[in-house]
Amino acid sequence: MRAEGSDRIAPKGPIVLTVALPDYRIDAKPDYSLGARVDAVMREHFDVSKIVVRAISSLDHPQYSLDELAQQILDKGTDKYDPGRQGVAHEEFEPYRADFHGGPFSIDGDEPSFFGGVMKHFYEDAPVDRGYPLRIDLLLVYDQSQLVPAQKVDRDKPSARPRLESYLFRFRWPERKKEALLGLVKIPGA
Repeated sequence: MRAEGSDRIAPKGPIVLTVALPDYRIDAKPDYSLGARVDAVMREHFDVSKIVVRAISSLDHPQYSLDELAQQILDKGTDKYDPGRQGVAHEEFEPYRADFHGGPFSIDGDEPSFFGGVMKHFYEDAPVDRGYPLRIDLLLVYDQSQLVPAQKVDRDKPSARPRLESYLFRFRWPERKKEALLGLVKIPGA
């Protein structure tokens, strides 16, 4: 795989990148333009037209430091390290048996950047589901060719909101999750 705008071949196995954003905080509305720094690093290391990105916050994994969480993900290929743990909106997504919620590297409408849009979503929209905003500090980058859209399996249960349905994915080969993971982008704060 060649990274966009680069003649370098991506290394075998996931790469771990760090983009320090000490000014990205959630005690007040973040400066979404900071996301351009994360976008630049992702474009340098990945072919962004062929990836799916999952954004997570270490706040959802309080038992781990950011580095420990990253290692858990590298070991398993996913942040789903506890089969008994239910995520936010579990009831809404459960009929799809999705492996995770993520999306393509794309910039919507008036968003300043891909990661700027992620920052905005988790600051402005997360309180609807959770009651509080989240600071995203880890991006899981997957090879889109190793994923499939999650299809509704349980027809007796209500469907997810249509906008969210397109962000539900399954691993094409569940036993090869680690191979689907291209890399992690850690975004530590202050």
